[in-house]
Amino acid sequence: MPDINFVSVEPIPPPYERHRIPGYLDNTFKLDLWVKFFNETNDNIMFMDCDMLALRNGEHAFNIPFDIAYTAIKQPYKAKINGGVIMTRPTEEAYEFLTELLDVNNRMFKDVDFHEKWRTEKGYAGINQAAMGCVLETGINGAKVHKYMTREWNAIDRDLQDIDKSTVFVHMKSKIRKLVLQGHKPVGVFKNPMKEWYINNGR
Repeated sequence: MPDINFVSVEPIPPPYERHRIPGYLDNTFKLDLWVKFFNETNDNIMFMDCDMLALRNGEHAFNIPFDIAYTAIKQPYKAKINGGVIMTRPTEEAYEFLTELLDVNNRMFKDVDFHEKWRTEKGYAGINQAAMGCVLETGINGAKVHKYMTREWNAIDRDLQDIDKSTVFVHMKSKIRKLVLQGHKPVGVFKNPMKEWYINNGR
């Protein structure tokens, strides 16, 4: 993606709190940084986790109108959406959506019962995803929201056997992340994205 401005944010992580799972704190901290960054630019943004692999140019994501775009997972699966990619336009509606999302996320971090309702009962999993699900289903924000599918824009383990020439980003999470970080040979449904990861990292 030669025409984009790539910004890597590498903050000092916050100290863990005993009453919550470390990943929930990490993702709450990440979402807060994303909202702050949104206020520092007037550009279209693709917010992404650091374990993303770009297979091809994804600027066409903004060829359709939206304030906020997120990625949903083909069902059945243990979660409905994945928060590794969120796309925004520099609109007031997008900002209001993000601030509502952060507020709900922060409430969930403090209120375990509220979080569990959306994490398990509603099937959104995680904490950013649970907050996103809550805002999508109950929020009063007026943002124009678009749903992309993970297979094309944020391919996770569920999608690896279905990725094709339209797949833009692969989320190197869970098992595939462990395999590449440990230097394993490309194998099974992980074979093609693992090869791409090694090529892009000079192996």
